[in-house]
Amino acid sequence: MKYATSSFVLTVVLFGSVFLVSSRPVAASASPSFSAFSSETTATPAALIVVTQALHVRSLALVAGRRYRRAARCFGYSPRLHLGKRPPRQASFVFWQDAKCGWQSQLVTYRTKFAKLWHRMNYPGGSGWERWRPLVRWVWPARLVNTVIQIMHYESGGAEHRWNLAGSGAFGFLQLLPKPAGVWTAFQQLTYAYWHKYVAAGCSWSPWAGCRAFAYCSYW
Repeated sequence: MKYATSSFVLTVVLFGSVFLVSSRPVAASASPSFSAFSSETTATPAALIVVTQALHVRSLALVAGRRYRRAARCFGYSPRLHLGKRPPRQASFVFWQDAKCGWQSQLVTYRTKFAKLWHRMNYPGGSGWERWRPLVRWVWPARLVNTVIQIMHYESGGAEHRWNLAGSGAFGFLQLLPKPAGVWTAFQQLTYAYWHKYVAAGCSWSPWAGCRAFAYCSYW
């Protein structure tokens, strides 16, 4: 009887322990679920072709901006270029597409501004030689601009289509002799005069040695 009572008590204790363990609530897992890293919170980086196209437009805008700034400097002022910021490589398609649109707009703006200045250079209107200074600055080195302007003053008075009155065949505001074939506009005359006259003569003013400008100026 003594041993039976002990066995019964032991059995009750074991079953009670099992019941308590099985009825204890299980704590929730502390690790994050997959839904926390959904596509709504982590954007996919833009495709390589999208980034390449955007950067190409940016490079075109940069070239156009520098060309516009160079033309502006010929008129005596130097504007600042404002290119939008470049997104990081891991940015999404939306950011890169937005940057591309901004650079495209700046490209059009710079090209339009340059076209207006270029027209002013080549068709300045009025009379005289000083009106050609911006175009001379565009073609000739800065240290030679004053000399070219003075030659223009004494050779033609700034008339770009003037023929030599003595019948020598010299033409243009720098009196190119003989008149080069296919050279007519002001830009063509200045370009031809620099490369085929000044540079070809060893970077000297010998093609205009008889010009009266050299007799009145002391900085040749």
